[in-house]
Amino acid sequence: MDHRLVTAYLEMARRHIAEGKEHVGRQREIVAKIKKRGRDPSYAKMLLHRFERLPPMAQH
Repeated sequence: MDHRLVTAYLEMARRHIAEGKEHVGRQREIVAKIKKRGRDPSYAKMLLHRFERLPPMAQH
């Protein structure tokens, strides 16, 4: 495989990982806001747990 292509795939994987971390962080903020407003955060927590259970590669 061409070195440039491998480099491009690696960079794309790094971007995806960074985006995944952002999603988890935002979802944690959403859960906190919902709790602070005295609302039921069950659905938001369920989504957060799903994000957190992604394969380890997606969390780094």
